Amino acid sequence: PVYALREAAHLIAGGDRPEPVIVETNDEFEDLAEDFNMMSDALHRHRSEMEALVESRTAELRQAEAWLGELVRSSADAIVGLDQSHRITLWNRGAHDLFGYRPAEVQGAQLSDLIGAGSAREARFIEEALARSGAIVGFSTRRRTKDGLSIPVSLTQTAVQRPGDEVIGYSVIFRDERPRELLEQQMR
Repeated sequence: PVYALREAAHLIAGGDRPEPVIVETNDEFEDLAEDFNMMSDALHRHRSEMEALVESRTAELRQAEAWLGELVRSSADAIVGLDQSHRITLWNRGAHDLFGYRPAEVQGAQLSDLIGAGSAREARFIEEALARSGAIVGFSTRRRTKDGLSIPVSLTQTAVQRPGDEVIGYSVIFRDERPRELLEQQMR
């Protein structure tokens, strides 16, 4: 009986569900085998519940990830993801519409090489704001489109950090300010 219980325990440890251990000795071994079988059934139920929970949460996570991805992709504002070296890792539809570059054209490129970085003074100001607070919000500036046109934009840049404050990249959002400029001109 001990060897039968031991074999069944090895199967459980390996993730399998053993057949019930049948021991008919009318003593403690039979009682132990019955308790072992109850424990084996309880473990199997618990494992099944945990697997179902993990599967459910994984599906929820995939659904949330797909929704967030679509939210970023379809945003009217230009959303750009940068790695630590300021190379483009994400370029949404709004960025394509605003600057004229397709995602395949910009992947891995330096953002400043494509659309400019403003003056050296402006670049220092943005860099200092990022170092100080991790973000710069609603900064009015100008950037260059693919066909060389200088356009007014509002820039929001945020450092993306891991726990422990390690910067792993940047999120940059550009909003086209041409409609606002046009409205201001009309009001004047």
